[in-house]
Amino acid sequence: MKLKNNKMDWIIELICLILLVGVTAYFIFNWGSIPDITPVHYDWEGNIDRWGE
Repeated sequence: MKLKNNKMDWIIELICLILLVGVTAYFIFNWGSIPDITPVHYDWEGNIDRWGE
């Protein structure tokens, strides 16, 4: 069964594509400034208790 896309479907698809391209471009251009070690988990008080590499 093939569903037909309406105008709203195309608008949402375009927005998602623009966001995907934007996030990808952001990471490509800022990759050198991203730290090597980042916090990945916090405890109940907001303290970092696990780091990712």
